[in-house]
Amino acid sequence: MMKLKIVMLAGLLLFFCGCIDRKFAVLEKEMEEFCAKAVPDRRTDLCQVALRKGEGNTIEVRGELLSPELRDRICRLISEAGYQVADSLVVLPAEDPEGKSMGLISVSVANLRTDPEHGAELSTQAVMGTPVRILKRKYGWLYVQTPDRYLSWTNNSSVAEITSEALKAWNEGSRLLFTDPWGWVVRDQNSSERISDLVAGCIVKGEKSGGALVRVELPDGTAGFAEARKFTDFEEWKQALPGDVQSFLDVAKQYTGVPYMWGGTSSKAFDCSGFTKTVWFLNGIILERDASQQFKYGEIVEPGEKQENLQPGDLLFFGRKEPLRIIHVGIYAGNREVIHSSGQVWINSMDSAQSHFSRYLFSTFVGAKRVLGMASQSGYLAIKDHPWY
Repeated sequence: MMKLKIVMLAGLLLFFCGCIDRKFAVLEKEMEEFCAKAVPDRRTDLCQVALRKGEGNTIEVRGELLSPELRDRICRLISEAGYQVADSLVVLPAEDPEGKSMGLISVSVANLRTDPEHGAELSTQAVMGTPVRILKRKYGWLYVQTPDRYLSWTNNSSVAEITSEALKAWNEGSRLLFTDPWGWVVRDQNSSERISDLVAGCIVKGEKSGGALVRVELPDGTAGFAEARKFTDFEEWKQALPGDVQSFLDVAKQYTGVPYMWGGTSSKAFDCSGFTKTVWFLNGIILERDASQQFKYGEIVEPGEKQENLQPGDLLFFGRKEPLRIIHVGIYAGNREVIHSSGQVWINSMDSAQSHFSRYLFSTFVGAKRVLGMASQSGYLAIKDHPWY
């Protein structure tokens, strides 16, 4: 009889533990689905959450988020499942003792990677003077968010770390935008010693005074001189844009021959969406980073059998229709031609009778979006409307 009672007790205990395990497994699944719905694009937002069973009826929740509201919703979900919550979630940005929560890219082109190591995949780039939000620090690396909301790691040697107040002061000062594809900053007016290179889109401190050279100050405080004709006043520039269709095409065509590089977003090298993003930036608009993100915006255009409904400046997307997968983007240049970065920046035709016809583009064409003339909004934001500029 005693043996039977022990067996029954053991059975009940196993049953009870099994129920607890199943209940916890259900909660984990619900949390996974919740995070996927709350943060559908991990390239621009963060919901890294892990659950661990603690003592008694307690669930410890760990991870990193960008939103206090999201933290509250996660804790409520656990509580509504019948558990006590031990909250170990971290809402970024992490606190910095010196209050340096912002930064300015201080080299001509900074490499931004998927992980905090030089061998990690290059996910994107940012040019000098780009403001970034510093979310956390790790072994000489900074986890940052760029103005297009992209999340990535960059080495701290590429960033001048500053407070929000210092960024405001930078923005209120006289700034110059470098508009040429390439250039140099030299030590002084009578020297050829180079202290930095420059690419299109770099922002520096300075004020043109009519001379051939202009004194500039880089985001890290280094001063030098550069060719004045290659700069324009940043404040005047951002208020005057966006430009017309021809302005977009002119900017795009000046980069023909520039090589392709995965993750590239500068006039040194582009990937496909880095090219379109740069062309739009130089016309006063911040596009989202990747082709699949850029596809979310604009008016759908039915191209017509011979692309007769397309207009110059439309964004053309390529990949697979079913299931939908966007892997490439280019700019419609008119006359059935596309300017895009693939191997290098060049112009291909979608007309099979032309010598520069691209069978790849023709066969993988998914659709077109008309974005020129769109109202400034998240994902397609005028630089003059972005609070970091």
